[in-house]
Parts: sequence; C-alpha cells; structure tokens
Amino acid sequence: MVRVSARLVRLCCAFLLAVLPEGAPLANAEAVVRLKVDFVQHTEQATGDSAVEGTLYFSAPGRVMLEISMPVHQITVFQEDTLLVYYPEERRAFRFVSRNMLFVPFAESFLGVLKQDFGLAEAGFEIAGRGEAAGTLVLRWAPPKALRRRIGEVRTGHRDGRPWRIEVFDPAGRLLTQVTYAGFVTVDGLPVPTDIAVLEQQGKDRVVSSYEYRQPEVNGAFPESISGFRIPADVEVREMQW
Repeated sequence: MVRVSARLVRLCCAFLLAVLPEGAPLANAEAVVRLKVDFVQHTEQATGDSAVEGTLYFSAPGRVMLEISMPVHQITVFQEDTLLVYYPEERRAFRFVSRNMLFVPFAESFLGVLKQDFGLAEAGFEIAGRGEAAGTLVLRWAPPKALRRRIGEVRTGHRDGRPWRIEVFDPAGRLLTQVTYAGFVTVDGLPVPTDIAVLEQQGKDRVVSSYEYRQPEVNGAFPESISGFRIPADVEVREMQW
C-alpha cells in the first residue's frame, strides 16, 4: 500500500504554483533552476489526524521529488504524467501513470512557470467571468468538455499581485477543493509561500490540511542521492494506473 497519498503531491504542486507572483518578470522565472524546501503536512479528517514531514526538491523544467522522512521513509518523483514511489528500506517501488489531464500542466506549472492562471488555460479551461471584491481579483474558469462531469467551475483569486486562493466546484456548484495561501518570504527576489491551508470535500467528509514550508533554497546544489536518484535495478517496479 502506498502510504503517502496523491493529495500530498498535488499540494506540493500548489506550493510551487505560488512561488512566482502574478505578472512576475520572465527573467526571474527562468533563473529558477532548482528549489529545495522542507515541509510539514498536518491533516484532520474523520478517520483521524496525521502528519507528514519531508523535503521537496524541484528541478526545471518540471521534475518534483519528495523525500519523506516521517512517518515512513519514502521517495516520490513526479514528472510529466508519471508518479514514481519508492520505499528504500522495504525495497518496493510503484509507478503510476495519471489519466487526469490536470496533472500534466501542474507538472509544467511548478514555480508558476510564468503562468498567472495556475496552469488552467493549458489544461483547456477558459475564462468565464471576472470581478474584484475587497481587493481580490477573482477569475471564474469553465472546464474543458472532458472534465465537465466532474468539475463545474474553478475560481482563482489574487491579492496584491500574489496567489491567494483557488477553488474547485462540482457541476452542482458544491465546493470540492479550496487552497488558500498565507504568509510569504522573499528568497533571491522571489516571494515564497510559507503556509498553505487546504480544504477538501469528499462526499460527506471534510478533510482539512495545513502545509508549512521552511528553509527554502533557490538554485543550491542537491545531494547526490537526490540529483542522481535511480531505483536499484534489482527492485521490481509495479505498474499501476492513477
């Protein structure tokens, strides 16, 4: 059983999506080749609370690696439409190929990748409306035809030129997921989020998560165990659909 859920990977993507503010200069984004940050995830749900600790490594143009240290040692690599999960102590590995078209632009939108729209336009979403209230620029996005059975609308909000919130609604207008960015620090001229709050509605159950990001480093050298990571040739990799 894969212990660290896809939720963690998606929300680490959410961190990276927020690193560049709206309208950030092209040169700033192109200068970000590597990013390293420690994180702690706290989750509250009906089945009990949990916590995950680890380090996130981003390499341009779209490779994300998570090394989980708690509750179990796990290495996760996400690139394009593939998620690779490896347990070094147990010598078990899984490869997931995503059928979700939203995952591809997320991979390409780490660090915002100069996209002011969270990668939605590339995923086929179109702006259906816009407005401003209480200093927040709100855009309403209509999903592509392939996603209309699951997603009715996505709303994005920016405050002071920075990402503030993204919300996903089902076709009946019920909230599915809400991601709120709070707290930023500046690293090498880039505003980096320090805290992200996540609300996910799963049927009648509500899952609340918080993510703390600490000690961000931009363009520093990665350990060889990260930059040269390979699953040992004698470890069987189980292929699975996501």
